[in-house]
Amino acid sequence: MKTLDKRAILAAALVAIAATAIFAMQASAGTPASKSAMAGRGTKIIKYSLEPAEESGSYTTPALLTAVIKTAEKKDLVISFTTECVLVTDTKIKGGGGVDQSMDHASIQVWVEVDGVEAFPGKVTFAERIQTLKGKLGWVYYDVDEAGNIVGVDGEEEEIELLLETTSANGFNFLMLDIESGVHEIAVYATIELEEEGQWTESEMERVAAGIGKRTLVIHEMRLVQDASP
Repeated sequence: MKTLDKRAILAAALVAIAATAIFAMQASAGTPASKSAMAGRGTKIIKYSLEPAEESGSYTTPALLTAVIKTAEKKDLVISFTTECVLVTDTKIKGGGGVDQSMDHASIQVWVEVDGVEAFPGKVTFAERIQTLKGKLGWVYYDVDEAGNIVGVDGEEEEIELLLETTSANGFNFLMLDIESGVHEIAVYATIELEEEGQWTESEMERVAAGIGKRTLVIHEMRLVQDASP
């Protein structure tokens, strides 16, 4: 039986070690350390609206976007999220000889989580609208003579008032300071609040809705100067 050469055994061992090291490097290469990461969505729209029997509602979206970044050392993350915001409000009033009022409220608040922890500054209002319609729709009074002619026409003055209030910031930079080295998952969520007021039956209720459209997420790793003031 032949005895294997010691040099051949050593060479085989070195090849096996090198192959193991290469495999380990390849396995960890799925999440490389990087200075930036990004994600985007350009088609799917997430939209919520009130049901006919509802006067208000609060909805939390699934994750709007997610991304993974690997930091090699303790750093700060600047997380930039931008999105299209859609608000739909529909107010109406009825005449009845008195003052009538209708109000719609729709808002979208966004926040970011890093490994399940809320990033600074927490929830941010990306879009909000309060729409109020107020009016006095009077009656018209008249008589009809024997010939069928309208006589003695009288009426009340009518007033209509529409108030719109909209707040919008469709892009915001969130911060996560002093994050440890390792792989971190970033996720963006939104809360949508809807409300309507008015003296209506279910079939007459005006519609209020809000939605999220095209959106992007960009994460930068850096070392920030904290507590700096201009």
